[in-house]
Amino acid sequence: MKKTMLFVQLMWLTVFGAFAQITFETLPMDTAYWNGSEQSGFFRDGNYRLMNSYDDSWGVWSGFAYSKMTDTVTTGWINQYSVMAGAGADGSEKFALAYAYSPVGIKLEEADTVDGFYVTNSTYAYLSMRDGDAYAKKFGGDSGDDADWFKLTVKGWNGGTQTNSVDFYLADYRFSDNTQDYILKDWKFVDLSSLGLIDSLSFELSSSDTGAYGMNTPSYFCMDNIISENHDKVTFEDLPFKYWNGRNLTGGFSMDSAYFVNYYTISDYGEFASGWIFSMMTDTVTAGYTNPYSAMAGKGYDGSLKYAVANVSSYSGATYIIPDTVRKINGFYVTNNSYAYLSMRDGDTFAKKFGGDSGDDADWFKLTVKGWNGGTQTNSVDFYLADYRFSDNTQDYILKDWKFVDLSSLGFVDSLTFELSSSDTGAYGMNTPSYFCLDNLSLGEKQNTKVITEQPTQNILSVYPNPTSDYVVVRSESPMTQIKVFDISGKLYVSDKSSAGMFRLNLSNVPAGVYFLQVKTNGQVITKRIVKK
Repeated sequence: MKKTMLFVQLMWLTVFGAFAQITFETLPMDTAYWNGSEQSGFFRDGNYRLMNSYDDSWGVWSGFAYSKMTDTVTTGWINQYSVMAGAGADGSEKFALAYAYSPVGIKLEEADTVDGFYVTNSTYAYLSMRDGDAYAKKFGGDSGDDADWFKLTVKGWNGGTQTNSVDFYLADYRFSDNTQDYILKDWKFVDLSSLGLIDSLSFELSSSDTGAYGMNTPSYFCMDNIISENHDKVTFEDLPFKYWNGRNLTGGFSMDSAYFVNYYTISDYGEFASGWIFSMMTDTVTAGYTNPYSAMAGKGYDGSLKYAVANVSSYSGATYIIPDTVRKINGFYVTNNSYAYLSMRDGDTFAKKFGGDSGDDADWFKLTVKGWNGGTQTNSVDFYLADYRFSDNTQDYILKDWKFVDLSSLGFVDSLTFELSSSDTGAYGMNTPSYFCLDNLSLGEKQNTKVITEQPTQNILSVYPNPTSDYVVVRSESPMTQIKVFDISGKLYVSDKSSAGMFRLNLSNVPAGVYFLQVKTNGQVITKRIVKK
């Protein structure tokens, strides 16, 4: 009994009434990368246009992107935007990145003599060459004697005529002394002064490792600090990042006193984000799915810069918000995103124009918010994002301003779910784009109850998928010794042992609800909140 009480005292925290408002303004917008998904065709810094191509059909890009991702450990295509040097040149945050399976280009606004730039390998290419992977060989082979190489060729152009070219080896195993073999992981300067006066540059990659479909080595490199004779140094530091959609695979984001669940999938068909995203995009003109993260209001609530966007996809898990503890939710502000608004207003390839040609069709687009506590629904609230059911057509509307949704009737909840429905449906479900925008989530009174608190730690622990329907994968930087799952009352549901850094935990027999995953590792106890659907 004493041990039980000691456990309770260590793991539980009694909390009382408190209020919070979630505005999204402190969320970092520069934690990922830009890859041209809005199809601008390029990005510009100083005198240079770095060309980009984005294919909506497959969700893939080529040419130049920019990034501040610095993961030097994760292998494979999933980590294509990281630099192996762990930072930009001179320790800066941002850098440019090229995917150059075929030649890629930079155009100069004004012809100039370019002194050079700094270059290094991406993490994806570096680890592939160092260790080999399913597609590419380990450089040097098992013996270390294979004369492998990975080469960047930069060509200068002026008026369509090539001025000169420069070769630079990103990896070179051709030395007779194997101790001289290298794969570049630091920033090195590439001297381009021999190209003379130019109006454009092209970049090509080649490798000793080729196959039936061309080069096997991942065709990426990183660039920073372009230096020219007559223009300022280009550092990429001022380039904007407009949204976060879960590309770093964290499974969501925390904002003050709530957790917003995100699902991000990478497959052969491209990249797909659902659940919660946060954004500061304000494009109210561009129609279609290339503009999924803009608010039709043109800004966040009350003129703020940032807000949340929900993609309520039937192909992913439920769209969840999980408060820090059981509490009341006062409400939030909502509006349509540009994609959904313009689709309803004008119709598109997949969805109808609301009201039809006559304006008399009784169309509607509805948001349903459900409150949950211990796996039991407390209540629900319906809010119409568009409503054409009025007998007087002048009252029909598609919401484009921020409106408050009152959630006080939900009572004390440990989670919220969000569902969308529409009068416009087809063989595959709802035709109306399944997006809406949210801002200023107002959290109310906390229930006088006991909850397990997450403990601060230096060890990085990841849990996915979360929410889940049957299992979670737990990954830790340090070996784990014990894994337990408790509900909010402290009842133990799962207890297992492990000595590895990764563990698949079966939750198929655990009832739906909110739980706490406790992991013991390396002298630490780490607690994570998980949701069982």
